[in-house]
Amino acid sequence: MHNTRYQVLKRKPIAKMTLPVEGRDHIQGPLTASIQLMIYGDYACAGCAAIHAVIRELRARLTSNICYAFRHFPARCQARPHHAAEMAEAAAAQGRFWEMHDLLLQSRGALSDDDLARYARLLGLNTALAMREVFNGVHVSRIQQDFLAARTMNVTASPAVFVNGQGCDGLIGLSALMEEAVRCRTIAPAFSSEGML
Repeated sequence: MHNTRYQVLKRKPIAKMTLPVEGRDHIQGPLTASIQLMIYGDYACAGCAAIHAVIRELRARLTSNICYAFRHFPARCQARPHHAAEMAEAAAAQGRFWEMHDLLLQSRGALSDDDLARYARLLGLNTALAMREVFNGVHVSRIQQDFLAARTMNVTASPAVFVNGQGCDGLIGLSALMEEAVRCRTIAPAFSSEGML
C-alpha cells in the first residue's frame, strides 16, 4: 500500500518501529500481509476496548491482508492492569492468549483477581496454575519487555497504534487505513469507515 494517509500523533513524536516478530509477539494473520498492525495496549483502557472492536471488524474484512500484533503497555501505577496482562500471558502459556485477550478487553471494568480467575475457568484453563503464575509474577519480564520497547518508541499512553511501522492517531489513523484499503480494493467496497469514530 503506497501513499497511505495516516494522522501521525501530535503529542511527543513516535519513532518508526519494527514490525511484528514471529516467536516474540502475539500475532493474528500472516507476517507476509500487506498491512502490519501493532497495538500497545492496556486492558483497563477505554480507548483500547474501543479500538479492539474496530480491529475485529478490520480482521474480518481484510482476512489475509492484515497481520495484527498486540503488546502490553499497562498503567505503571495500577496493579489491576498488570495482573490482567499477566493473566493474558498465563493464558498464552496454555495456548489461549487471544481468547483471554478478547475477554479482558470486553470486561475492562472487571479486572479484579476474582474476575481473572472467573475468566480462566470460563476458558477452561488450569485456573490454579494461571492464578499462581499471576501471583508469583511469572510473566512480569515479558510485560516489562513490551513496556520498555514502547518507551523506546516514545509511547506515553495507550492505545498506541502502529500501521506498517508508522505511529498513527488511534481510531483516526485506523479510519484512514480503512479508507485507503477500500480505495485499493483490498476489502469489500461496501465496508465504510464512517462508523469507526
